[in-house]
Amino acid sequence: MAVVSRSGYDAITRDGRLIETLSAYGLIFVYSVRSRHFPPFDLGRELHVIEMRNAEAYVSSLLAAVHQRYPLTRVISISEQDFILAAHAREALGLPGLSVAEATRYRDKVDMKSHLQPDIRHPAFLVTSLWDEVDAFLRAHGRIIVKPRRGAGSQDCHVITGADELEKCRQQIGNQLVNYFAEVYIDMPVYHLDALVRGGALRFATLGIYSHPPLQFAQSDWLTTISTNAPSRLYNHATSLLMKVLSSYGTHDGVFHLEFFASGDTVYFGEIAIRPAGGGIPETIYQAWGVHLFEEHVRIQLGLPPESSTVVTSGSDAKWAATMLYLPAKGGVLRRLRLEQVRSHPCVRSVSPHVSEGQRIAGARYSADCLFTVNIVADDRTQLESAIDDVKAMPVAMIE
Repeated sequence: MAVVSRSGYDAITRDGRLIETLSAYGLIFVYSVRSRHFPPFDLGRELHVIEMRNAEAYVSSLLAAVHQRYPLTRVISISEQDFILAAHAREALGLPGLSVAEATRYRDKVDMKSHLQPDIRHPAFLVTSLWDEVDAFLRAHGRIIVKPRRGAGSQDCHVITGADELEKCRQQIGNQLVNYFAEVYIDMPVYHLDALVRGGALRFATLGIYSHPPLQFAQSDWLTTISTNAPSRLYNHATSLLMKVLSSYGTHDGVFHLEFFASGDTVYFGEIAIRPAGGGIPETIYQAWGVHLFEEHVRIQLGLPPESSTVVTSGSDAKWAATMLYLPAKGGVLRRLRLEQVRSHPCVRSVSPHVSEGQRIAGARYSADCLFTVNIVADDRTQLESAIDDVKAMPVAMIE
């Protein structure tokens, strides 16, 4: 079996070891050169480290060659930036799993919105290769965002409110506008639902809210998301929206990360991914509820049933949890990283550093630029917010 992954190896580990679902297989690993952690060299049969951008044909040919040595029965993906590669390889080898068309629906944001049921509200958008049409769209709506059709992690997104910003965007994108689209900017809080669906039934879900929109990294050194499965009106709105989206696509199984905008009873669909969230959220969910979304993601791709313990819906074992990403506004050399005090806090369940002392770092542009993540679990929101404030007050990094 082949594992194609842009994420680090730690995504498919549980408590420091390879997840049990994969432990019985002879594995072929195909990892991105940009992955943070790689599998141990003696764990699988082969490890290939490649450039994954625009690599659909290459990955298919690579795995076709591997298939001659070790007949493959499955090709599974782990994260957002690798599952179309895996889908192409599956189709080339005639293996079961998500097709290229199905994968594209969860990756290409225009295709994603174009296949929604008509009654699912979403921001108006424009697909064009002409900058004059983008200018007219901006004039009609006042504030827009131009973003990649297959973007990830808010990378290369441009919020535009006037002619100067539009010109700057045009200079950066140039003749690649065909790979982008324009969308009306929705000025509402951004929420996310992280869920497991099996056989068309919701097995698990948590509702989360970002401390500030992921695009606005400069607002704080910390990007925090609070998650809970406590019952609420918005929780019910979000789960209903998820099931309507899946009905639009004809999807019955998957781990999903749904982002949406909400204010009162007004809800706008943002986007959806058929994989666990990024930014440390799956680890927080595992620490709080014991649900390992990456293991469930793999089990679905292998045609296996969910783990028997994975049934946690609204109101069942209600908890509050937070994922905190430290995203420094300025770059430089990381002289000191103090995490001992953070780890000792009674509500902190885990701390995951992504850099080392002495390393040169850049100012944060995207969530992937975080220095470390902190996972917090609490019995109620008051206790959780107090713990978040405690961590923010701790001296954690010295950058010169």
